[in-house]
Amino acid sequence: MCWRPGFLRAAAAALPERRHRLRLRQRRQLPLGLACLLGAVLGAALMFSGGGYRELADTGSALDGLRQLTFPPGDSLPAMAAAMLRWYLGKLLPICLLRGFHIGLPLAVVTACSFWKGPRRPLALLGLFPLACNLWVWRGGAYENPLGMALCALCWLLPLAAILTCREPWAVKGERALWLLAAPAVLAPMAAVATLGQRFYFLPTVLVVLAAADAAAPLLRGRRAALLAAGVLAVILALPWGSRAWVTLSCTRLRAGLARQALETGAETLVLPTDRMGGVFWYCRNPWELYEDSYRQFWGLPEGLVLVFLPPGSYETWPDT
Repeated sequence: MCWRPGFLRAAAAALPERRHRLRLRQRRQLPLGLACLLGAVLGAALMFSGGGYRELADTGSALDGLRQLTFPPGDSLPAMAAAMLRWYLGKLLPICLLRGFHIGLPLAVVTACSFWKGPRRPLALLGLFPLACNLWVWRGGAYENPLGMALCALCWLLPLAAILTCREPWAVKGERALWLLAAPAVLAPMAAVATLGQRFYFLPTVLVVLAAADAAAPLLRGRRAALLAAGVLAVILALPWGSRAWVTLSCTRLRAGLARQALETGAETLVLPTDRMGGVFWYCRNPWELYEDSYRQFWGLPEGLVLVFLPPGSYETWPDT
């Protein structure tokens, strides 16, 4: 019935109006996009003009060794690119799955919903793959080998393939694919510096969540469905962080008890265990000078007391370390 000539004439007449609305929308968004681009360029110029970055570019190290390049400054461009790629695939991408399900869950939603809208709905079960990979990394899987790198990269490629194969207009798919691609792309500049931190993953998380919300929009139309999805999301994201926070708190209490005991007995050396999430404070030096000074000030420890910080994971085996 919908293919009658009258319907076709009405659809053809409405097409120019839709194109006109799309052009108006793009014109309204152009000034905002240019302003964002200008702000990003100015922010990058201010950040990289600092003395620390100039020292890093000249010598390959800055801030007393705290910041280092992932390649020697005198290397050729192919060697620099290879070193950055190894750091990107072996560190930056896998570590986004290390601290919880805040990225793995949206990737699973994008994969499942996009494949469900495609020609082969059973492929929606592949949405379990990003969750399984996320759980594997979170549980301590070895992600720095070629297999681990490939699995973590596949977590990003699979939802992209799902988006491109779903039965939606290319304007919708293109926008969603750009959100998804922008998430790992913003991590690429970080591959030049051997520095890691959860602050790197805030913007990628926002972009992936936007892509997931867009892919699952038909499921979130009702108020009950939206509330249920928000509750499930909050629980899934809070559980990993809650368990890790409890381990860190227990380790801190143990350290405080050991510090009090050392002060009471007049010990010359204080051995402190580190939980497995404490790697952010762990460097090749033992102890890290800046961390040691702040630790002494916080706990009121004298300068003559020698501090020995054990590697991450020593708390879990304490006192048999």
